[in-house]
Amino acid sequence: RQGSSVLGLSMEEIKVLRRVREENERRGGFIRIFPTPLTWDLYGSFLEHKTSMNYMLATRLFQDRGKMKRDFIAGRSRAGLNGRLDARLEAVDSHALFYERKLVS
Repeated sequence: RQGSSVLGLSMEEIKVLRRVREENERRGGFIRIFPTPLTWDLYGSFLEHKTSMNYMLATRLFQDRGKMKRDFIAGRSRAGLNGRLDARLEAVDSHALFYERKLVS
């Protein structure tokens, strides 16, 4: 899988991609806030694109982000005016599992 995901990348881009994936695997109980597929779509446009590294990471790490964004938007439109609140509550509930679990000493 990783072989096909590095096609067309420079050695520096491969090293950065590998480092980011390894950091994500070692994160333990920490929850990544940014970048995630949803936060990239919301805030990615505020990043500088002078180098293509941010864009490369987003496209390689979040290949299915278009589907997630469509599902999120569809869920909001079905929910009507309460969609924004419902989405926030769902995010809080999903992260609460990580925050409220017993920490290993």
